Amino acid sequence: MFPESVFRLILDIPAGIFILLVVTVTSSAELQNSLRTVSRFLVGKEFIVSAYHLPPYVIYPENTSRVSGSHYAMLEFIASKFNFSVHWNIGDEKNPRPAGVKDGMPTGVMADVVSNLSHFTPLTSHSFQRHQFLDFTSSIQEDSLTFVTAVPRSVISWTSIVSSYSQASWWLILLSFIPFSIIYFIVLMQRQNMTRMDSVWISIYVPLSIAIDQSTTFPRKFRLITSFWLMLMLLVGQGYKCNLVSFLSTPDSAQVPRTFAELHDRQDYKVVLNYLGGTAFRFFNESNNEIFKRIQVRFQNFLEPTRINCILQALAEEKTVCIGWEFPIKTSIMSNLSLGSGTAPLSMAMESARSLMVAFGFPKKSRLTDPFNKITGLLKGMGLIKKWNQDAFDEYLQQGTRWLRNGGDPVLNKILSDVRANQELNGEYFTLRNLVLVFIGYAVSCAFSIIIFSAEIFYATESRSRFSTSSSSGIW
Repeated sequence: MFPESVFRLILDIPAGIFILLVVTVTSSAELQNSLRTVSRFLVGKEFIVSAYHLPPYVIYPENTSRVSGSHYAMLEFIASKFNFSVHWNIGDEKNPRPAGVKDGMPTGVMADVVSNLSHFTPLTSHSFQRHQFLDFTSSIQEDSLTFVTAVPRSVISWTSIVSSYSQASWWLILLSFIPFSIIYFIVLMQRQNMTRMDSVWISIYVPLSIAIDQSTTFPRKFRLITSFWLMLMLLVGQGYKCNLVSFLSTPDSAQVPRTFAELHDRQDYKVVLNYLGGTAFRFFNESNNEIFKRIQVRFQNFLEPTRINCILQALAEEKTVCIGWEFPIKTSIMSNLSLGSGTAPLSMAMESARSLMVAFGFPKKSRLTDPFNKITGLLKGMGLIKKWNQDAFDEYLQQGTRWLRNGGDPVLNKILSDVRANQELNGEYFTLRNLVLVFIGYAVSCAFSIIIFSAEIFYATESRSRFSTSSSSGIW
């Protein structure tokens, strides 16, 4: 890899000096000799090149004549240094012509090369099926088959009120509470002026008041055991408060699949495949891996040729993933869904299903294969291809930011606003549903009290009625 100053120097030098530089910095004598012969295959020639809109490699938006992208920049750079001209035959954003094989015959840009309608294509992938039609350069760069889904939503569980301690800890606290209350009850029952119900109430009320930091009174006989309970509840209460603040200030994220194995296990997720050229579809269709075979069954009815529509489904629809190639997905996110620095509306898988080797494709036995193989290999080693990729990403990010600032799409803006609000911890997460356990307990207590009070009233009324009846009978 070279610093930016070296990149700029290489990009600005004339063609003849560039060839001299290549020969000079190359240590292998055999490679030096072979590079000297490259120019006779390229200098002064005119080449027709077939490509299609596939960011970040070749970018040719609809209703525009401006072409960009990493492979476009690379080929224009090579043309300027070796003094040949390039005539581009590009399918735009609405009418892409990806390379593929259908019914045993090449399609798209690959058909152009095989039919001699163009000299080569700078945008195709290595595969066993395609080798019978084309010769390829070595891999220029690799893309990965991955998937994206909406960023996990930050939520506070309705059980957060009891999540400060584990289930085992709550059982220990309860087991500590029970013997303390029993001892209280036994001592209170020894008092002559204390009824059984009063003893039960006080033996529960006193330790519970201490546990929730409420003031209370207790007999002198209980000083020693109460002091131990006070110390225990001091530690338990402080720990509960600190853990509760932590749970409320850092909400948990909903669990989303991060790997294809997890996606296979999550049958509740809808799977959409960005179908472009058929490479990804054939991989799943021909795979012997049980995980990929079962995922393939799930997206049979959800093939989406438009990449941004596939990504929008993953963003807007709950429990939906979009499977596609990593670099094109990233450019679509940057151009349409970027939320600014440090935020991302979509979560990308942590692993890839397979790697795709992107290369130049030439007719069989073409004399151009070896020269371009040497040149692209040299540019890859110098780090220029990664730089051109990053330039394409940056351009898309800037375009997307400007588009969103100018209004963008209302529906899309609403989706992005919801994502942004979800990502910002603004203290508004704690809602009524987070207190559901407290209110359930309160409602049960009220219902139980009503039943008890009704029973007491009924019992008192019946007692008075019987007393009145018996008194009346005695008089007569």
